[in-house]
Amino acid sequence: MDKGRPLVLGNPLNPSLGSATLTTVGLSVLHVVPTGPVTGDWSIWPIQSFNAAPPTDLLYGCLEHREGVLRANVVMSYAVPRIGSNVRCIGYTGFRPEGGLSKSVLEVQGPVGSGYGHQLGVVEGSVTAIFTKEFTKGFGGGPCFAIDAEVPHGYSGGPALNKDGNVCGVVSSGATNFFDTPTSIIALPYPAIHSPIDFRGTKGPLTVHGRRSPAELIQLGLMTTDGTENHPELVDVSSEGILIGTKIHRDDRPFVFEDFRGYQEGRPASTSESDG
Repeated sequence: MDKGRPLVLGNPLNPSLGSATLTTVGLSVLHVVPTGPVTGDWSIWPIQSFNAAPPTDLLYGCLEHREGVLRANVVMSYAVPRIGSNVRCIGYTGFRPEGGLSKSVLEVQGPVGSGYGHQLGVVEGSVTAIFTKEFTKGFGGGPCFAIDAEVPHGYSGGPALNKDGNVCGVVSSGATNFFDTPTSIIALPYPAIHSPIDFRGTKGPLTVHGRRSPAELIQLGLMTTDGTENHPELVDVSSEGILIGTKIHRDDRPFVFEDFRGYQEGRPASTSESDG
């Protein structure tokens, strides 16, 4: 199948990466495993560090390692989903209490006693457009795509799954106000495949620190993909240096735009002259 030329996106080789180690500021994930209708085992997992991943608006976070906890081994897809293909967005909404959850109350009373609650849901939509640089300034930064369904508030940061059930994006936001029809924006992960991630793991008395990009973790067998990690490729653009691009089907190009303004004006995004 002819994938066409690669689309040229942002520069991953010398990005202005932001990172932080969370030692004085607390940021944690509440992990709950239900054991009954109103009971569950719970724990608080501190986030040790996070890294920005330009040119996207994604953040990579490193959780404190916990032994003996069941985890899902997600499969990443670095291919841009086809126009018209279905994507399922998974997220949480309906959080209680509305004013937020007090960590001190949570530690004493647990999730049930503190009134904590949420709803897990799935929203499905079809891919309608692809944006190669960003959606618009201050909203949907970095390459992304649109689907014809609106996600509820709280889904942001959740995974978007392609037809094979693999993670092809990260839910960014609802964008119905821009299109006057139910629409959501999904961030694409592949432009950040070379962005480094700081991580730390402890096993017994040994603590291991590391700094690897997703591409390196894939090569080491520490990240699982559907084999599309070869879709992102470096493209030599003399005016801007070495940029990152990706393969895209020729039939989808009329639906590919640099940003929302290009979409409004009907200007499909340009591609490189390389044969991808």
